[in-house]
Amino acid sequence: MNIYATRIIILLLFLSAAKTFAQPRGRMPQDRFTSVFIEASNFISDKPGKSRLDINFRIPYEFFVFVRDPEGDGQDTFKAGCEISIEILDKGKSSVAREVLKKHLQSDQASAPQTGGRFLQGMVSFDLPPGLYSIIFEVNDRESPRTFRNDARTIELRDFEKAEPEFSDILFCQGADSQGLISPINYGGDVSFGKIFDAYFELRGSQKPESVNISCRLYRNKPEAGDSSFLFGNSISGNSLLATGRMRVITREGEYIYKASEAASRGKYGCLLNFGGDTLTEGSYSIELSATISGVSCKTNRQFHIRWFGMPMSLRNLKTAVEALEYITGEQEFHRMKSADASTQKELFEAFWKKRDNTPQTAFNEVMEEYYRRVDHATSAFGTMRQPNGYKTERGKAYIFYGPPAEIKRELTPGSEPRETWGYPNLHLKLIFADKNRTGEYKLEKTEETK
Repeated sequence: MNIYATRIIILLLFLSAAKTFAQPRGRMPQDRFTSVFIEASNFISDKPGKSRLDINFRIPYEFFVFVRDPEGDGQDTFKAGCEISIEILDKGKSSVAREVLKKHLQSDQASAPQTGGRFLQGMVSFDLPPGLYSIIFEVNDRESPRTFRNDARTIELRDFEKAEPEFSDILFCQGADSQGLISPINYGGDVSFGKIFDAYFELRGSQKPESVNISCRLYRNKPEAGDSSFLFGNSISGNSLLATGRMRVITREGEYIYKASEAASRGKYGCLLNFGGDTLTEGSYSIELSATISGVSCKTNRQFHIRWFGMPMSLRNLKTAVEALEYITGEQEFHRMKSADASTQKELFEAFWKKRDNTPQTAFNEVMEEYYRRVDHATSAFGTMRQPNGYKTERGKAYIFYGPPAEIKRELTPGSEPRETWGYPNLHLKLIFADKNRTGEYKLEKTEETK
């Protein structure tokens, strides 16, 4: 329709300024009961003869059943709760440590999937003798029989007092805030696409700082070729480590949190490396650390993935993504892209969106994400029996072009066809749809300019 064809440039401008909301995806299974991330990390303990075990978890709000809060002061507020049990078993399957957390959640919506990708996050920390341990992680919803249990995870806690030099595990996190608090990325060891991230690790070594030298190298893995390519590297001196300090675990109001220490302890070095993660594309990577202290060396390697946890559904299939470009491409360009072979189609698709990327210095394209997020909503919200692909309906087209309306007025007058009026005050525009045949097929009847 002409109204849509004349507003392609306006669409792209509004997409550029649109606010986006990330929602988790990646390795999360479709079964929401199992979409829980758990990460266990081994660090240097400050207690003699012990090794530190940190367990970070992330649970999506959609796991929980929310009920109306009777103490919500008359407002529509909903509450949920759960009990989280984390138990540690030794090699002989005897329980050596256990932590039980009771969590309370609030939401302004009763439907959990509409909570905008919110999560319950937390951590616990144990100081245990070095050795092999099993971890039992269990979550029980307070308002339903819903439960999650993972008892298949094991970890070997190292004896950092005997092995020198020795690296700890690597934990991905966000840099310290103004209070020195450090937030783990907490996606089960992976990193979110388009985000800057830090990698924290510790090194045990009792020698003088000036004798310590650490090398860090980042590689892009190529599983299909069975090799990897070097991206960049960095060297860190022991004196720099001593000035940096370590990331310690503290408790605040019953919660375990990470806090950057004001000063490091000699022989227990901590390092927070910053990565320009927003320039890295999705895929498999590995960090290689090597250290030399007074001629003695050690190495460690950590593989991880950069994943687009919030990728719109319509963008996960190239054929679907190309078909959804019909509204913002010329007829010739659209036909060429749609009829191309798979490899050429991918190149044309990427070139199309690269031209429309407002932040070409980063790997994440906000304009493209917002466009396909609108396609997703249109697909699910405006499908009909005759046209199940909602983005191909006239209301779907309108939503893609203009985004969510500020208001929708519905008219269901006896003897008249159902109508919907979408208001866009910021655009000084109203769109009026009518279902003349009363079949759910709303057609754009007219547009009105408003003051």
